[in-house]
Amino acid sequence: ATPVDERHAFGILCACLIFCHYNFDIFYLGCDLPAEALAQAANAIGANYIVLGVSPSYENITKHTLKKYLDDLQDKVTEKSKIWVGGDEKNTKKLLQSSQIEFIDTLQDLKERVFKLSRS
Repeated sequence: ATPVDERHAFGILCACLIFCHYNFDIFYLGCDLPAEALAQAANAIGANYIVLGVSPSYENITKHTLKKYLDDLQDKVTEKSKIWVGGDEKNTKKLLQSSQIEFIDTLQDLKERVFKLSRS
């Protein structure tokens, strides 16, 4: 998914393809999703991983802040759900103060993580 007002879907579509390649069940929830709606969907389907795509220009072009979005999302999802954030390394890494949230550097990084999951 992507946060509210974020409409760059390429990264999350690639993430879906990677998870599918390794035979994981996925639910593509799309772009521009409020944290509460994403949390409700993740909790309803019992998501182990939530992949969030954020473009580098997200905070520059919207009135929303990624920190607030991640805080809201983390408050509303179950503790078993890991939140993987990709796309905006410069602004995102400094926000990751939680063991539940991890930054994904590249699609290759995501592929390697998903491969390891598929072997465990």
